[in-house]
Amino acid sequence: MSIEIQLNAVFKVGNAIYNASMSVPAATPTKDSPFIFDVTSKPATDGDDKEASVLTVAVGGSGFVYVAVAPPQDLITAAAGDIVQSLNVVVAEGEYDKAKKTFKPAAAIEG
Repeated sequence: MSIEIQLNAVFKVGNAIYNASMSVPAATPTKDSPFIFDVTSKPATDGDDKEASVLTVAVGGSGFVYVAVAPPQDLITAAAGDIVQSLNVVVAEGEYDKAKKTFKPAAAIEG
């Protein structure tokens, strides 16, 4: 028996809304069907629906791992003051297509 998991949660923290979603495929994760965990944020004010990616984790098996972290500016300011103006960290093994939520084949990366 195989079980696929989809999880979505919405949290309001201060003046921001955070959407967390997780997708675990029924089979072993592959480059075409990876395990995905996303967290996005947007201001809680009406009319402002600009969403920003806070955390993305995708695992498509051996050789296919993608982690991107970009904390919201209000959290950066609260932690470090006005010194850090922006922070974005990406660690990847394999090339991840954020729009398709899949990894590109190894041949496409090399060629």
